[in-house]
Parts: sequence; C-alpha cells; structure tokens
Amino acid sequence: MYLVKTDKFEGPLSVLLDLIEKEKLDISQISLAKVTDEFLLYIKNSMVQASEMIDFLEIAAQLIWLKSKFLLPELIGEEEEGGESLVLKLKIYQAYKEASKNISKLNNQPYFSISRTALSQNIYQKLDFSLELSPLKLQKEFKRIISVLEITSKKRSFHLRLRAISLKKKIEEVLSFLNKNKEFILNQIFVQKSKEEVIVLVLAVLELNKRRVLTIEQKELFSSIYVRKE
Repeated sequence: MYLVKTDKFEGPLSVLLDLIEKEKLDISQISLAKVTDEFLLYIKNSMVQASEMIDFLEIAAQLIWLKSKFLLPELIGEEEEGGESLVLKLKIYQAYKEASKNISKLNNQPYFSISRTALSQNIYQKLDFSLELSPLKLQKEFKRIISVLEITSKKRSFHLRLRAISLKKKIEEVLSFLNKNKEFILNQIFVQKSKEEVIVLVLAVLELNKRRVLTIEQKELFSSIYVRKE
C-alpha cells in the first residue's frame, strides 16, 4: 500500500508531476507507469471536485493503459501513442511551472531605479529599427505556439469511447470470471479485448477490490498481478 501526501494542487498534471519528482524520476513512460498506483490512490483518497474529476479520470485512464502495455506487451500493441503524448504534456507543464517560479522570484525581489539625464535627440537617428515585427509574423509565431500546444490537448473522443463501455457490465464480467476461477492472473481477462475494454476492466477490478470482493497481489513492479476471491 502506498501512502500519498501532497500539497494543494491545481489539477491532475500537478499531482502527477509531484509524484514523479518525489520518487526522483525522469519524466518517461516507465516512470509514469511506476506512479500509476499512487495516482489512483490520490483520486480515491482526496477530495477532487466534480468539475475536475473528468480531467483526473482522463489521466488515470492513460496511466492504466500505459502500465498495462508494460505488463502485457504480448496482448497490447503499439498502435497508440498516448504514452508519449502524456510525457510531452507533462514536460511542457513542468517547463511552464518552472517559468512561473522564476517570474514569481523576480516579482518578489526589491527593485530600484536610477534617473539619468535625457538622451540627445540625435541619438535616435543612430538606432536601428530595421527589425521587422509585422502583424503577419506575429500571427505566424502564435500559430506555431498553438500547434505545439494542440499536440498535448487531443480531442476528447477517447472519453466518449470510454463512456460507451459500461463499468457495471464489466464488473459483472469480472464476477462471472471470478466464480469460475477462484484465482487468476489479471491478463487472462484481457484476451481479445480492446484498449477501452482493458481500461474499464482494470477499473472494475479496482472497484471490486475496494468493495473487498476480491484481493489483488503483485510481488514486484511489472510482475504478474494475481486476483483472488475473498
């Protein structure tokens, strides 16, 4: 069991970045997989507002899929680039956070000014104002920045596909499998399942574990996960 202690955060990326930094890990797909359990525990134990829950669940779904990819490479292909997208998103957020800290430091520093005599008018004749900052160039630069940001904020069609799969039905599916097999390896229920089904099945197992219907055991990171009926 992990014990997660965090400060007040703005959103899921803040939580995720803090978990990685506390483990002193670089931002990568492997490090994201390592902190998946802690992130899920944070959602379970913290008072996440309903308005923010959709964003937390989106990140949680990506993390579950990413960890499943490492646990079950033979069952899950490489057709999705969600892991790299999340890594890029987190790196951009980290850079933004560091920049905000630096700006905050500058704002908190004492400042002073020294007056001087006015410059001679002919000084302006020697200055070169040939730098072209036309509205068109500024517009192109903003478009370039926006295109980078759009990489990290894909359309939420993923949410719509995920919602189409009933969690209740997947819980019933896990219970049915559990009645036939008192103990099994988690990846056995993932055979011939889509990415979205795998994610919802994992959520179903976690929910049943929360209800103490079953127990989950994993001896070491990325090893097989055993599910047992209580």
